Amino acid sequence: MIKRSISVVLIALLMGGCVIETSTSSLERNRNIDKAVEAYIAAGMVYLKEGDLGTANRKFKKAYGLNPDNPEANNALALFYTVENEGEQVEKYYKAAIAEKPGYSIARNNYGSFLFDQGRFADARDQLLVVVKDYDYAQRNKSLESLGYCYLNLGDSANAERYFMRALQRNARMGRSLLELAEINFNDGRYKRAERYLESFDRLSAPNPRHLWLAVRLQRILKDKHKLASFALALKNIFPDTPEYKAYVASLPKSEAAGEITNAELTEAKSTEVIQNSPQLQKL
Repeated sequence: MIKRSISVVLIALLMGGCVIETSTSSLERNRNIDKAVEAYIAAGMVYLKEGDLGTANRKFKKAYGLNPDNPEANNALALFYTVENEGEQVEKYYKAAIAEKPGYSIARNNYGSFLFDQGRFADARDQLLVVVKDYDYAQRNKSLESLGYCYLNLGDSANAERYFMRALQRNARMGRSLLELAEINFNDGRYKRAERYLESFDRLSAPNPRHLWLAVRLQRILKDKHKLASFALALKNIFPDTPEYKAYVASLPKSEAAGEITNAELTEAKSTEVIQNSPQLQKL
């Protein structure tokens, strides 16, 4: 996004009823137009963030009118129509931006996100595969993570794992990638590795229902009663109305489901050791 404010340079002045034209070269006039386009886009982005869609649209249209081939103007209009939920227009302007500037990673990433939201995971993957090759793109780690989600939705867990790991190599604090890797490893029977990813997630993120339910299932297999108790109690206390907690209750033996949490788990959860050592309970 353009952050600097650029004034529009006038090439004609009205003085005393006469039009006086500046003696500028064609190159200078083109530069002035480019600056005006940038200024309109920058202003439009501010209005778009503030929710003033009408003014944002007018600014973007002015930029586009000055130079319909400008990739940034096309990207801006695509973002505007994304907010307006006009899919055909979104696709039209993203395609125009990319056609004019194939290496424009911002537009490709945005287009990939749009395609993903449309459920077109293979198309999104194809756009993001180009983006992640741009090592200068500032948001490359997020594109790597998004690519992991594309493969996950395409049923390719091996490539999903590969790209979530690559995202973490770029930024080890990406909680979503950690949680996805924990689940992938759990599903593949690599339980200790899954636990390590969950522990890393614990250090970075607040508890959520999916994470706690996965942790409960994992500790049932690893047979750590203290951890199992703390995760189960956290799920019960923080997220009692979630599908994950309902799945937990449904997973209990019928004789115990009425009490929602087993006596053994409850006893363990109340122990001083669990309360002192459980990172989940410390976050509450």
